[in-house]
Amino acid sequence: MGSRNLHLSSLVFLLLLSNAPAPLLAQTKAPIKVRLATSTAGLDFAPIWIAQRKGFFKDEGIDFEHILTTGGAVTMAAIMNGDVQFVSTAASDVLVARSRGDRMFSVGIFPASLEWNIATSNKWLESRGLTKSQLAKMPIAQKISALKGAIIGAATVGGAPAQVVRYLLRQNNMKPDDARFAAVGAGQARVNALKNGQVDMIVGGIPDTEQPELEGWGYTLIRLGGEIEIFKDYPHESVHALDSYIKANPDATRALLRAIARGNNLILDSPAESDELLIKQFPKIAPAVLKTVMGHSRSTFRRNLRMTQSGWDNMHKVFLAAGLLKSEIGTAEGGFWSNQYLPQ
Repeated sequence: MGSRNLHLSSLVFLLLLSNAPAPLLAQTKAPIKVRLATSTAGLDFAPIWIAQRKGFFKDEGIDFEHILTTGGAVTMAAIMNGDVQFVSTAASDVLVARSRGDRMFSVGIFPASLEWNIATSNKWLESRGLTKSQLAKMPIAQKISALKGAIIGAATVGGAPAQVVRYLLRQNNMKPDDARFAAVGAGQARVNALKNGQVDMIVGGIPDTEQPELEGWGYTLIRLGGEIEIFKDYPHESVHALDSYIKANPDATRALLRAIARGNNLILDSPAESDELLIKQFPKIAPAVLKTVMGHSRSTFRRNLRMTQSGWDNMHKVFLAAGLLKSEIGTAEGGFWSNQYLPQ
């Protein structure tokens, strides 16, 4: 009798387990250790920070560890050396890695337009005899011309934001060295470099390049993803790994992406909740500033981190024109990117 009851109990447990949601099933297995490195700790990576704070990685059976590095080159070295399984950096790093023969593979992006801006200070505007009302009406070509002779602060002088500015200069019949670049780091260090007059402008992601205007002492001169057509459909940050790891660990890849996609989708579906989580993540940023920045950028986060070939085509055009790619690379899905590991 006891044996029969035990058998029935086992059947009931198996039936319950078979109908359990995916997160509960994930918890019945030993968690998968995943280390992911980012090149900065900025608001660009909001889906990752939200996923951490909401416990989505744990829900999906991932023992998640975030590693912060200093710039895209160091981050990419970390994955090539096997120090981490995944990285999230400028999506262009995947394209450049492929051009070198490195088997890097993108499995998701956020945001889906280039959310980099060029910001300056009121002091610099005054030195050029420019007013904010003039700039608001100024054509984009004229704004780019205003970069001539400026010292522009970036995380690194050879990183993607600096390279994109050089592309803009070329497209505007200027020389790449018509503006000079200075490595000032990211986050508050980049903001302080502008505020203290070390540089005339800064280029990079949110919220750094929106803070000067929102705090009243500067101006967001150029919003790349909002003012320049080719950057409106353009992969910004990417989650990527070596294709050998992804092929060998498809379940871990999907679980990681489910967690990040849940963080991403919360930005779209629950603005108030996601903003409050990000305010906790960035205590040194005034809540009003953070909410305004997210209000500007929210619509650029595409549901479930999905990618388009048109976005990768646009990036490919920019990097060929900038001389950062020596020859064309096929941009069809399956070559160096795919949506197949993302939630539907």
